[in-house]
Amino acid sequence: RDPMRDWSSDVCSSDLSEKPAETAAAAAASGAAAAATGAEAGEAKPEDAKPAGALGLANPANDAAVVALAKAALECEWKKRGPAYDCEAAKAWKKAEIMKKDAADPTLINFLEDEKVEVRWLGATVLGGGDWKKDKAQAGRVFAAASKEKEEMVAEKMGRLIGSINTEATGMDEDIKKLLASSEVSLLRQGIVDNVLFNNREHGGFYDLLQTMARTDKDKDVRKEAASAFWIGGGSNVPDTCKLWLELSGDPDSDIAGNSAYHAAFWSNSGGCVDQWDALLDNIEKLAKAGKVESSMMTSALGYLHGQKKATDAQKKRAMAIAATVLETEGNNRMCRSDALRVIAKSDPDQGKKLATKYKDDKDTFIKGAAKRILEPKK
Repeated sequence: RDPMRDWSSDVCSSDLSEKPAETAAAAAASGAAAAATGAEAGEAKPEDAKPAGALGLANPANDAAVVALAKAALECEWKKRGPAYDCEAAKAWKKAEIMKKDAADPTLINFLEDEKVEVRWLGATVLGGGDWKKDKAQAGRVFAAASKEKEEMVAEKMGRLIGSINTEATGMDEDIKKLLASSEVSLLRQGIVDNVLFNNREHGGFYDLLQTMARTDKDKDVRKEAASAFWIGGGSNVPDTCKLWLELSGDPDSDIAGNSAYHAAFWSNSGGCVDQWDALLDNIEKLAKAGKVESSMMTSALGYLHGQKKATDAQKKRAMAIAATVLETEGNNRMCRSDALRVIAKSDPDQGKKLATKYKDDKDTFIKGAAKRILEPKK
């Protein structure tokens, strides 16, 4: 993925509920590990009777080892984005060997249908690259469960699962396109866009769809994800990928403009966006002179372009001159101005020290701090 792209709980046993939270979770994790080992060896105790047709965690067809690990993870403290990062049971859930096997996939897909968001999170987090993506029945269940997701904790993960579906094998390309057009859940759409081109480069027409979404979608976060998706998925059409990023480097949304400038300057797939570099420098220079550089990704783009082996001496010299303009023009974002100083110092240490001396007592703390780090580097 682009170099630029968590863990609440049901108490499953009364003796654990009387212990401190961390101790209970650790004990549950230990017990789950033992249960999982026993289940894989065929020694697990029979589960409590479950009603026929039960969904999610209670589905009677679930793998006992996976269920044991899940129940332990549910003992963790849960926060807005998932389990507490230091919960051992949550770590065990993600690292368990059984999750690396396709045999766990049917159970994980069942979890996506649970009424509890924590269970859905567990399923969506570890359901990975198995054969389910090519199986129409299993992929259809994932799509049906994920397409209904509205909870912030798990919506983006559900979207990524939908984006993982192999549309050539399942024939689900139109289903995904309709969902992208109709869903009002931004995170779900972002997750789909993040994954769908990578997994469907030659089928489904997603290259053209994402080009359109990057330019015109009403949700700026979805636009940004669509533009970023070409970092890996754009190699099938390098000229149009580079033209898109060049166009968006002048976008009114500074976040989209900065990320697109970064992509155009740094991308190396099939030779990169060499033909767009002069025009890219034009765009950044125009913003710098007008005092409208708002994203530090824009200044990073100058540094990366300067470091490109295929960049001409004239292009490298111009990139540093534009960085100096960003620094010197007070209308530009203060963090961008300080980052411009960093970029110059990294590319031309002598010039960086001269400018750092000039700005070491600047009234802006960001710029003053950047100057100090250049003049007094940590050893």
